[in-house]
Formats: sequence, structure tokens, C-alpha cells
Amino acid sequence: MPGHADTSKRSAPLSPLPAMLCALVASTCNADGSPDGAAVYQLLCASERVVNCGHRGSGPSEVSNLWPENTLPAFVAAEADGADMVELDVHLSADGHVVVIHDDTLERTTSGRGCVSDHTLAELQALDAGRGTPLAGQGVRIPTLAEVAAAIDLDLNIELKIEASACPPPDRERFAAAVLAALASDDRARRVVFSSFDAEVLSALRPLAPESYLVLIATDLGGVAIAEAREFAGLNLWHGALVDVEAMMMASLDLSIWTVNDDDDLRAALAHDVTLLITDHPAWLHGVRTEHCGP
Repeated sequence: MPGHADTSKRSAPLSPLPAMLCALVASTCNADGSPDGAAVYQLLCASERVVNCGHRGSGPSEVSNLWPENTLPAFVAAEADGADMVELDVHLSADGHVVVIHDDTLERTTSGRGCVSDHTLAELQALDAGRGTPLAGQGVRIPTLAEVAAAIDLDLNIELKIEASACPPPDRERFAAAVLAALASDDRARRVVFSSFDAEVLSALRPLAPESYLVLIATDLGGVAIAEAREFAGLNLWHGALVDVEAMMMASLDLSIWTVNDDDDLRAALAHDVTLLITDHPAWLHGVRTEHCGP
């Protein structure tokens, strides 16, 4: 396993925040038995308890975001902004390199056209990856996974992208092996999370790195049964699906949430015993933690 990823899988069921807080400190509860806001935010105070994870570095590429998504400037900025981890997306180039880009096509975030997998690394890195941001035309390029690992000290949440689109998906075993090979020279003491919407590619990775920490991404709680059946370590759930506390209580999965960008979503996530928060604004989340927990 590259680096020193925390591969332990929590076996105890999740417990909902209100019951936990009220049992521990009755004075933190409101009259209706719910915890007050300050008590909720205290769960941010241990960095190992709730991870601040920068989504694609510092959020998606757009005019209002200085840092183009999934690029070295975005990841370096997330580290400076107080993130503990960055989430990034990977695909395979035509010549087998693991490149960091969200879409399986090039049009939205680069000056190129067509499928990522139809281009060699040299062709991909000749493109402008700052499209749609203030850094357009400033030499920002698509990085490889190895380049990202070399550029920052943060923990990594690597999403292996398998999409239903006109672009052909990669062979899953080849893809998983290439991702692990890209990290083989990374000697930093960091946690590495491997995540995907595609359960098959995570299962393909497991025999190649049995101690790897695998997380299924899902848009609803149907992902719980899939992740548990395959004995994955966690579930990365869309924030809009946080509606069933009891279902998450019964799960044996670590819970991460995407994408948490405001106080309402933050409080809802913390109330579900979340362990990792993916946000477009790591500086904001770091500021909330500093406000409630100190520097």
C-alpha cells in the first residue's frame, strides 16, 4: 500500500449525534432533546474526527473560482486554506498514464476536444486546463496523479472515474493497477482513500492492495447495502440524501458527505456522525473549525 493510508474499517454501528451528545453532556441539549448549535460544532474540533476535504482542490472550475479544478494550483491552494485532504478525479490516458481530470471529455475544463482516453499524456498536457477560470491561458495543465502526490503533503481522496457516456470505460483491473503504480513512489506518511461510484473498480483494486481503504460514492442510501455487501470501509453520500438517520445508525460504514458548502449542510452532516466532509470551500470549513475550536 503506497504511503501510510489508514485502512482500518470501523465495525461499531454509527450513532446519531443528538443521542450521543445528550447522553454525554445533558447541558448541551435543548428542551426538545436536540443538541444546541455549539455542541454540534464541537465535533469539528479533533482533526482526526472530521476531515476537511477540498473538492477537486478548491471547488469546480468557474469564473468566480480563481483555481481551476483538479490542477496543481487548486491543490496547493487547498493546502494553504487549511484542508486536511483533497478529493481528486482520475482517468487513464491513451498511453496508460493516470491523469487528474473530472470529466471523461475535455471540453468543459480544457482547450481540448474529445475523450480523455483518446489522447496521450503529452497531448493532454499541451492543453490549457484553466478554461472558464481567471487562470485561462496562464499555462495551467492537466496533472498526473504522481505529480499531485509530489506537490502536496495532504491526504488524498482519489475517485476512480467510470462513467456511462460515449467514451469507452477503461478495463477496471488495468485502471486500478495503474492508479496504484502511480502512487508507488509516494513515501509521504499520508492517508489514501480510493473512492468511486463504480463498485466493480473498487473490487478490482482490493486484491492488488488488500489493505486499501475503499469508499463507494452514492446519491442515495441504496449505496449502504452495496458497500456493506462488498465490505468496503465507507460510503460517500450526496448531502441531499441525508434524510434517514436510522438507516445510517444501522450501517457499519464510515460516512463522508459531498458537497458541504454552507452551515445548514454542515450541521446536517455532523448530525449523522460523519467522518469526512468534502467541500468546495476548505478555507470556510477551516474557519468554522477555528471559530469553534481555536487555532
